[in-house]
Amino acid sequence: MFRIDNASSANLLPTPSIPGPNPNGYFSHGTPDQDSPVFPTTVDFDLLNCFQEEICNVIEFTDAILDKNDRTQFHAAIQYLINLGPAGVPGIPDVEADTTPQLGGDLIFGAYSVITTAGNINIIPNGTGAVDLNKAATHVKTNIVHKGNIGTKIIYGTDTQAFQISSNNQIDISSTGLMIAATGARVTTILDEDNMSSDSATALLTQQSAKAYVDSLISPNMNYLSLQTTNIVGFNAGDVLSGLILIGNTSVDIGAMVLPRAVIVSNLRVIYPQTWNTSNGVMTFTVRINGTNTAITTSFGLTDTSYDVEDSTHSVTANSGDILDILVTGTNSGTIVLFAMDISLKLT
Repeated sequence: MFRIDNASSANLLPTPSIPGPNPNGYFSHGTPDQDSPVFPTTVDFDLLNCFQEEICNVIEFTDAILDKNDRTQFHAAIQYLINLGPAGVPGIPDVEADTTPQLGGDLIFGAYSVITTAGNINIIPNGTGAVDLNKAATHVKTNIVHKGNIGTKIIYGTDTQAFQISSNNQIDISSTGLMIAATGARVTTILDEDNMSSDSATALLTQQSAKAYVDSLISPNMNYLSLQTTNIVGFNAGDVLSGLILIGNTSVDIGAMVLPRAVIVSNLRVIYPQTWNTSNGVMTFTVRINGTNTAITTSFGLTDTSYDVEDSTHSVTANSGDILDILVTGTNSGTIVLFAMDISLKLT
């Protein structure tokens, strides 16, 4: 298609002439052979310019450049505008400021834009109530805002994305990690690390690793309840010091604890490497569950100056919530000048 370009054509579009006497006329071949002849309809410049510009405007509306040697441009433009674009690619040019669009079917935008200068673009679905964005990427310049509460939104920053409720950050994500409620440490990872060896100030732990770590406190690798009595000086037979250790023909409980889970109790061990100043007597240590003596017991004579004794034969099962303690009984004991010992109990 091309615009008239011969030597007699005008450089500028002429101003249309005033409307003629027959505004709704049609072309006629006239009646030149009649007594009162009517000449054929004259084709003037106004009509030809109208034909030319209507066709050229359709072609140029698709951003095509007029080509005098191409006789298919108008056809191609029509195809483009009815979504049968080049190589089967749907297309429609920019839609601008249409205040009352009435579409009976799909509105398809190819590589073009929807532009409004009047305000927001409202998409109100009918039927399923869903707006499907069915492409690889949806581009958002700044925020996605809740229609009913403008303080609830997702903010897309250059380096940080924030999720807000009532204009307060609930979560924000950046290259340095995740932060909850805009305070505290920024979380960088979640570790499944049973021994928590990383000792990280920015890592969360899994439920399994938390359980494994707690269980390890009473696991076979780290499984002794230890009670220490140190530097108890100068008390006599029958004395009880601080409710811990009894010397004499009486008894006292030590180490009462509520078990956090079911365990097997065994290997009661008593070590006393310090010097004893006594002539006779026996001390007996017995494991008790909920106030009842078990078969796990260890005894030693007070005449010894160093001792390490353990009951490795007996064991008993204790349930979660049971109260575990050790009953200490002294028999025929003399005066102790210096006393220190370590009592341990294996929990597996």
